[in-house]
Amino acid sequence: MRFRNTLHLFVENFKNTYKILLIKLILALVGGAILCTFILPEIVQIGTSEAWEKLSADFFTFFTTMVPGHDGNFDEAYKQLIQGSLPAFGTYLLTRAGEIVGISIGTVLVSLAAKFVESICYFALGDTLDDRMQTYGEMTFSSSLVKNLGRACKYSLVYVPIAFLFDVAVIALCYLSLVAFKIFFGLFASVIIIVVLQALKLTLTCFWMPAMTADRHPLKKAMSVARKAGKGQFWKTFSVYVILIYLIIVVNVLAIACTFASGLILTIPASFALLLCFQYVNYYTVLGRRYFITYDTISVNKDKGDNEHFFNRVLDEATAHEEKSGDAPITEVVEDNASQKENNANGKENNMDYQKLYQAWLNDDRLCQEGKAELAAIAGDAKEQEYRFGAELEFGTAGMRGFIGYGTNMMNIYSVMRATQGLSQFICGLGEEAKARGVVISFDTRRKSDVFAKAAAGVLAKNGIKAYLFDDVHPVPMLSYAVRYLKTIAGIMVTASHNPKEYNGYKVYGEDGAQMSPEDTATVVDYISKIDDFLSVSGDENSPLIVPVPKKLDEDYINELSALTLSPKAVEACGADLKLVYTPVHGSGYVPVMAILNKLGINVTVVEEQTKKDTEFSTVKVPNPEYKETLSMGIELAKKIDASVVFGTDPDSDRLGVALKNAEGEFVALSGNQVGILLLDYILQRMTEDNVMPKNAAVVKSFVTTGMAKALCEDYGVALYETPVGFKFIGEKIKQWEKDGKHTYVFGFEESCGYLRGTHARDKDAVVASMLCAEMVCYYAYVKKSVFDRLQEIYAKYGYVLDKNVSVQYSGLNAMKEMNAVVNALKTMKVEDLGGFKVEAFRDYSAAKRYDYVNGTVSDMDIPKCNCVYYEVAGGSFVCVRPSGTEPKLKIYYSLRAKDEATANADLEKLQKAVSALLEKAKN
Repeated sequence: MRFRNTLHLFVENFKNTYKILLIKLILALVGGAILCTFILPEIVQIGTSEAWEKLSADFFTFFTTMVPGHDGNFDEAYKQLIQGSLPAFGTYLLTRAGEIVGISIGTVLVSLAAKFVESICYFALGDTLDDRMQTYGEMTFSSSLVKNLGRACKYSLVYVPIAFLFDVAVIALCYLSLVAFKIFFGLFASVIIIVVLQALKLTLTCFWMPAMTADRHPLKKAMSVARKAGKGQFWKTFSVYVILIYLIIVVNVLAIACTFASGLILTIPASFALLLCFQYVNYYTVLGRRYFITYDTISVNKDKGDNEHFFNRVLDEATAHEEKSGDAPITEVVEDNASQKENNANGKENNMDYQKLYQAWLNDDRLCQEGKAELAAIAGDAKEQEYRFGAELEFGTAGMRGFIGYGTNMMNIYSVMRATQGLSQFICGLGEEAKARGVVISFDTRRKSDVFAKAAAGVLAKNGIKAYLFDDVHPVPMLSYAVRYLKTIAGIMVTASHNPKEYNGYKVYGEDGAQMSPEDTATVVDYISKIDDFLSVSGDENSPLIVPVPKKLDEDYINELSALTLSPKAVEACGADLKLVYTPVHGSGYVPVMAILNKLGINVTVVEEQTKKDTEFSTVKVPNPEYKETLSMGIELAKKIDASVVFGTDPDSDRLGVALKNAEGEFVALSGNQVGILLLDYILQRMTEDNVMPKNAAVVKSFVTTGMAKALCEDYGVALYETPVGFKFIGEKIKQWEKDGKHTYVFGFEESCGYLRGTHARDKDAVVASMLCAEMVCYYAYVKKSVFDRLQEIYAKYGYVLDKNVSVQYSGLNAMKEMNAVVNALKTMKVEDLGGFKVEAFRDYSAAKRYDYVNGTVSDMDIPKCNCVYYEVAGGSFVCVRPSGTEPKLKIYYSLRAKDEATANADLEKLQKAVSALLEKAKN
């Protein structure tokens, strides 16, 4: 992977450097014309002088004595040249000092002007290379030249004189070495001087030139990049340049020895291009920058987090942070993981003897050395062994997700290969056509995501199934898009979404681009459960059945999104001057989000520190952009540049978080419901204003998502449909309406920060949501309004709604069973009052029944069944309780309608106390 990405990066650089070569040629021709016009007459006089003719003759005699077989006296010729004609020519030049000074000044000015223009062009080149390497969009060389003119000029005023003096110094040193030493030693010394000093110059500039041009750092910060790279990297790069320059000299001498033209036309320009693009290649590989972050993961011999014993806590520091933060969802810990494990050890049933299984893994030669070391480290920890081997990582309707580590209850290469083998058997059962259509695989920036993706591809290939594998991180929506784009039978996404760094996961998608249906998932799970020996599954990662995803897919995806824009006039008028802050939170969203915004011409300031694909998410406690703390660096940047909106995407870029500046000038983090309402309102408003709203338009949301959506849809005359939690159900509605034509899908969203406009994907898409968010800011700026102002207008028009999510954290091997038991108990309890609020109806989604307490009726609900209870509270509010399908959390959703925020918060406090008492009763 590293070699392939290096080669890819090198080729992409080389494809762009011809622009600089062309400009150098033009500059040479223009400079030559100027010199010929003003300086040539003086040069002709010098060239026809007796002193020059004598010097030329002696030079010719000297060099002919070096040809093998020539009879001339070398020492005599050398003496005649150095002590005779060369000093005589110097004396002659002194007699024409005035003309010589004029020629020198003219030559220097032309040379400086050429270098000035050339250095300006480096910035344009840097921008196009930046686009090549970091986004899927394109930026023309000319537009980049205009865009960077100011910065380039400022840079050139510093760089050009220094570079010119450096080159003059190199020439002077070479001349002195030729004069001071004998010819062969002088030539040898000159070559060494050229190689060493030019290698030093290129080594320095390979850090700071791309830092300024492609990464847009100021000069001072760019110069510090080399120091931060460390001495080891600096000398390693210097050594590479020394070897490279020596090779270039040899190749050019040989080419010129054949024909002068071959060197001038072929090898010299090629050498320049080679050195230029090598500067960018070195910069991006040595420093592990952004799009080619694969180098970061490969260069680390051991992932430090893998051997940390974090299993005695549930969510690291994230849980404590959530409890304290008013902006984050509340998490109530039922009991700590250690005590839960103690309960398991003291009497709860396990389906297997975890200690025997632990020993079997530890002593198995098929287990990798990393796994053996990790398991050996817990030899005396029975609770840790039980956690790892007392159960199997559950594969549910959303795939599987868990802590990274070795064991049957962990996310590791063996659990991934076992799951993929189950999927492979399912596909093989569908026939040869399904195998030929294949599976497309993507992964995010988490620990071992790329390793798991390659392992999955190897297992598929070994089963004779074609596997399309992305060569770098791509987000969830692009995987969903790729399934339909490539017409594959399924898709695999390696991600744990917004979970802490210790987690990873594995999601499977059906041929429609949505997460696999419950029916097909059940079949896959049946195949998986029959594989008792986790270590028995193997793959072939070198199989010809593993092919890269076509690069054109990236471009087509961005084009699909650009067709969904709603306010092109507003973007054209305000986009370039917009003050927005975006953070990808070290995830896969950076590339496509920047591509679509660049394509539309929307200016955005990026939190540079969070663009790096950091497996540790080192700048945040938890990579969930819904939390204000996660957006804190973006908020600080927004304060500096006076931006009013900050938005961020999670590691797999399916969730969008937004923070707005309120009327007091403070930033507030919006909930997923608030962002959804703003986007829904904006979409319906713009489609209505432009008279493009379909007559059968429909919006889809999960039933736990804000009740305000109903008021908005009714106002705009748009149908609203509810689904169970999980975006796959929204995807099913899209598929259904495409077949029967009953409705035209215009927008779908969930309270968990998931949004989708368009039908290009069948899962949450934070890339298109980011585009809509930025475009929405443009639109309201265009009509002289802020996004926060519009949110207040919505509340004023439709009434205030407070939406709050609370998660009750469970732990231990029986966590999922305990959560479901609580929900099952709630179904048997008739609740007609919650904290003084009348319950008007009760929904049991596991039976798809609605019990109307007001009318005393029972009705069926046309909705897929799931384990969930829902209380309809008087006044249009609701409370919903459901177990998470991917995490050991019992989720409680509150949606309260009230006259204002203060009243809503007071009502929430009453409801929370009532629900906590109800859950305690259900537990007992």
